[in-house]
Amino acid sequence: MKYKHHECTGNNCVECKAYNTDHTGRRNLARKEYSTDKEKAEKKEKDRLYYSLDLQKVRMLPEIPGSKSTVFTQRICAYNETFSPVGKRVGDSYAILWHQGIKGRNDEDITSAVVKFLVKLHCDLKEITIWMDN
Repeated sequence: MKYKHHECTGNNCVECKAYNTDHTGRRNLARKEYSTDKEKAEKKEKDRLYYSLDLQKVRMLPEIPGSKSTVFTQRICAYNETFSPVGKRVGDSYAILWHQGIKGRNDEDITSAVVKFLVKLHCDLKEITIWMDN
């Protein structure tokens, strides 16, 4: 947050350099860890799973492309939390779907989707690694 609220003094700004160095270091470390997990996933150990989680684009239903009348039509938001295995051809993908009449997309709702996914696996695992962007 400090980076977003400072007044930049130009190309030699100490705060900007510190932020960029820290950000680049964390990004490189995350990429390295993800690659390591990808290699582990492709070994197909039976007691470990590696998944990537992503909340897909919110869909407005019904979708009627090219029609201006839909601007004034009541619609409902649909959410899709996707769980994809890390690595090539490692396992099944899962999607948890819900609409705004059930829940929204705040922290508790996303956590609820993760819990549903873990319950769906219903197996004895030593480790489950889930990669998320936020």
